[in-house]
Amino acid sequence: MSRRILHYVLLTAVMLAMSNLCFAAGGPVFLKSELTKPDKIWVGQRLDLNVTLFTTSAFAGVVRFDLPNDSGMVIVADDTHPLLGSETIEGSSYLFKQYTISLFPLSVGPQTIPSFRVEFGYRGDEGRKVEISLPTNAHPFTVLDVPGYDPELPLITAGDLKVDDRWEPKPGKATVGDAFLRTVTMTATGLPGMAFPPLAMKRIDGVAIYSRQPAVSTDTQRGAFTGKRVETYSYVCQRAGAYTLPEIEIQWWNPEGEVLQRVTLRSATFQVAPNPALESGTPPAAAEASGVPFPWRWAVAAALIVVIIVLLMLLRKKNSRSTPRDENKEKALFRQFRRAAESSDAPETMQTLMKWLDASGHAGGVSEFVRMVGEPELEHQLDALETSLYGKQEKRWSGKILYTTVADARPKFLRQRHVHPDRRYALGPLNP
Repeated sequence: MSRRILHYVLLTAVMLAMSNLCFAAGGPVFLKSELTKPDKIWVGQRLDLNVTLFTTSAFAGVVRFDLPNDSGMVIVADDTHPLLGSETIEGSSYLFKQYTISLFPLSVGPQTIPSFRVEFGYRGDEGRKVEISLPTNAHPFTVLDVPGYDPELPLITAGDLKVDDRWEPKPGKATVGDAFLRTVTMTATGLPGMAFPPLAMKRIDGVAIYSRQPAVSTDTQRGAFTGKRVETYSYVCQRAGAYTLPEIEIQWWNPEGEVLQRVTLRSATFQVAPNPALESGTPPAAAEASGVPFPWRWAVAAALIVVIIVLLMLLRKKNSRSTPRDENKEKALFRQFRRAAESSDAPETMQTLMKWLDASGHAGGVSEFVRMVGEPELEHQLDALETSLYGKQEKRWSGKILYTTVADARPKFLRQRHVHPDRRYALGPLNP
């Protein structure tokens, strides 16, 4: 054996011996990761990655997962409810913490949950806290294409799905200027709210469609997910005529029975009549004096406008005197957003950003915040974040850059909300 080969063998042996201290039984601490997966994996189906930490002493501090942000899947880590226990391995007694990280792949074909690092602490010599960072294994898997599904329609993979489509008032006869409110609520078991695909509303000439920021939530009970996504639209009649909104189809794939179903949101028809008061340009009072009938709903609308103006004035006055309690809540939520962004947790980053905007007295949602700030990099990062959550194509986003951009815009944003709380776009941006 040559000297060079001998040196290589010795170096390899030393590296393996050092790695055994951290990653194998017999050392003071090690980590094990295991992917639990069914025989068939479908798009949007939940997979569980169990990450177990072992130590011969005791754990100290909190655990932090450096989750990948460009993996092409929704990743939800439950870092607050670990499974605790003890185990004897090769004659040594270990304490362990097992965390479950849920994965929801968004595309078809061979995929891999890449290796990522887990930071945590344990008690070393004389009880001193020792911080350590260990990597998980990379876990490959293959995602199957749902047979017969239409890639142009939203697809939801879950054991059950409930869709509630409500109108207020119900579509029917209307006059120019009337508005209809539509709320679509999607609920599914085994799916987080961030994994729901957005609905697509087609534009109709003569009826303006406004969308609010979707309300996304996830209820976690003992590791089980119940996700909900609420989308709200306002339809404003702009011109007289007959209008029909097309049906909206949602594909639902049940992996247990391997059955593809379609949930259909019914079409809606508006019969919009002219509004003499609006078309003639005559003020309401003049219209009544000239004998033109003034619909009672316009009187109610005028009264509501007055009430809204008064409420906005009171709200503006209240916002101009923000209390220390309000400021403390805003700071606390902003710190949560920072932690989520720096950990590259896409769902948590979006949720904490929306909570911070809401606590800051901002009613226009993320899109209106981007418009107010006017920073191209902020728009780019948020677009990449939304694509990574909802889209089928991979798109990189940087939690560090996103946080830095929002932090730079924060002072200007907080000043503007006190000067003129913007309620002009309470209905959300106009659909393209």
